[in-house]
Amino acid sequence: MIDDDSSIRAFFKEFLKTERHEIVLAANGNEARRMILENGNLDVIVTDLRMPSETGAPIKANEGIEIVRFARLAGRRCRIILMSGDLTDIDATIAQAAGADFIIAKPFQIGELRHILNTVKKNGG
Repeated sequence: MIDDDSSIRAFFKEFLKTERHEIVLAANGNEARRMILENGNLDVIVTDLRMPSETGAPIKANEGIEIVRFARLAGRRCRIILMSGDLTDIDATIAQAAGADFIIAKPFQIGELRHILNTVKKNGG
């Protein structure tokens, strides 16, 4: 789970724990890239669209899309969920072309997230 907002990371950590999922957290693009390389058996990557590439750096408009591309170029075949509070149709189109499987607008309903995770689990990742 990749998001520069610590409250979002904390929410996902608790939510996924109650849903009996293991979770690895990253706060920026560079941490996410390390996480992707170090964890070859990820089932799902959830990433925010807009965040910094490193701690203290300015927010990059499409860092999440760059993470999606990185994961695909690294050979990760897991499902990728991209989320954003200000997602445009252009962002969604580019994200899907880069390899994102699901796009979620923030704020999202917990049922929507649960449905996607159950679909991924049911279909084997």
